[in-house]
Amino acid sequence: MKRKFAAVLAAAMLFITIPAQARGVPGDFLSYAKQSAERLYNLGLFFGTGQNPDGSPNFDLTSPATRGEAVTMLVRMLGAEDEAKISYYGHPFTDVGWAEDYIDYAYGNHIAYGISDTEFGTQYEVTLPQFLTFTLRALGYTDIDWQNPYPLADEVGLIYADGDCYRADMAIICSSALECRVCGSNKTLFETLSEKGAIGSSAAPAEGFGPVTEPVTSISISSGDELMEKFAEVVNGRAPQVTINVPAGTESFYIDELNSEINRFCDLYRLGSTWIPGSGVITVNITYDTAVTAMAYLEGKISDIDDNTRLTLNEAIRVHSRLVSDSMTPYDKVKAFHDYLVNFNTYQETGSRSHSAVGALLDGLSVCEGYTEALDLLCYLSNIDCVQVSGTGFSNGTSESHSWNKVYIDDAWYNVDVTWDDPVSFMPVLRYDYFLISDSELSKDHQWYLYPHWPVSESSYSNYF
Repeated sequence: MKRKFAAVLAAAMLFITIPAQARGVPGDFLSYAKQSAERLYNLGLFFGTGQNPDGSPNFDLTSPATRGEAVTMLVRMLGAEDEAKISYYGHPFTDVGWAEDYIDYAYGNHIAYGISDTEFGTQYEVTLPQFLTFTLRALGYTDIDWQNPYPLADEVGLIYADGDCYRADMAIICSSALECRVCGSNKTLFETLSEKGAIGSSAAPAEGFGPVTEPVTSISISSGDELMEKFAEVVNGRAPQVTINVPAGTESFYIDELNSEINRFCDLYRLGSTWIPGSGVITVNITYDTAVTAMAYLEGKISDIDDNTRLTLNEAIRVHSRLVSDSMTPYDKVKAFHDYLVNFNTYQETGSRSHSAVGALLDGLSVCEGYTEALDLLCYLSNIDCVQVSGTGFSNGTSESHSWNKVYIDDAWYNVDVTWDDPVSFMPVLRYDYFLISDSELSKDHQWYLYPHWPVSESSYSNYF
């Protein structure tokens, strides 16, 4: 499955003329490009072309990129600008101009070659296949078809957009390259650069999505009900670790209470607790599900994610960019996510992947947890409040554990059960029986645990179909 950021620059947003083949894709591309550029800028790996009136850097994202700019950006992304300025590898090109140091470094390190024996093509516009090839070489890959680098780019996990290559494209590709493994290594480029001291190791992986929550890292409790209420705040803040202060000597009691209720927090995957008896202090390490782990990573609350989570996040960003445009309302966006998950997925148990966003976004094979996680992550990318709910579903005289979502649009909370809108069928079926409905409507065949972190849905959404 391709991991492309399938979007281009919308002419109405850019105030420039975009080639015909680059029109008609959601304008969120530019917003994501700006986030990528700001991330690289904050890491010291990307510079602007000047300043905006408010003093912020002007990244000039809507301008086509030249080959000279392309290698300059890659050299800076590798944290090698100082080395490029003092080293000389010996290049054969006569048209390098201002970019000589960067072109020389790129040529000497087998990142970029010329368009002829004596010309680098410094002022020529770089094409998307060329820049993807340069980036893959910067990651250490050598066996690349420069005319068709897309299969390898997809395999490595680069995010890119079809079409021409603007400075916005370079920012997105370079930012995504930081999360890709260096060829022959088990470390990402971000980790490799951090170890070299080229960037700050504590720098946040990304910013700009939401709704971002403040982490709750310490709570004090004196009853089981208070534990549930305050631990819900911890989960909502996506903190990877929390200190729980309890009455001395009651540590085991509260750990047992928490472990017995963990299934009611359906966005948790695992808890690990340590304490000294009689200390009154419990340290809990929290592992979230794939979707919430990706959110915590985007917010810089955790420093790394595994390969499945990284691929799932990249795919969620790609899907989101294809489905969403700036003109859409929150209702339109949630409906688009609902429809995509129904149409893309088949309800099927395949093991652990089908119980997470991995199955729902990468495999198209999922059970209820997968649908629920995937909608949570897609709503997050649109800055729409969404929570995962767990409980029981009743059908044909039987019951089973189940999960679904609540979303907040137009100043109210509504239930969305994507799974039950995707009936098991040989023919594609798209229905809305469980889309934006009230608690009273849902309670006809659903039952959920009454905990303070699940908001009340008082009515069904009245303005659709």
